[in-house]
Amino acid sequence: MTLWEIDLHPAAGERDLLATAAISQAADLGLGSFRAAAVRGFLLEGDLSQSQVEQLARELLADLVVEVPVVSKVGDPSLLSA
Repeated sequence: MTLWEIDLHPAAGERDLLATAAISQAADLGLGSFRAAAVRGFLLEGDLSQSQVEQLARELLADLVVEVPVVSKVGDPSLLSA
């Protein structure tokens, strides 16, 4: 079975709300200011093709108005550059 990773990035022009929340909470804890980027991620294991996983990401997991899904096998370098 293949282990797939699905990362949901903010769409172009959309605010990174997860990073904004993390920065705000860190400031509340007195950790100072910094820059951050965040994505929501899911792992999916099964005998599925890349196109099937991409379809699941688009139709079930992502809000395509504000998010862009990136799908690949766990450990693939493309997940780091998206």
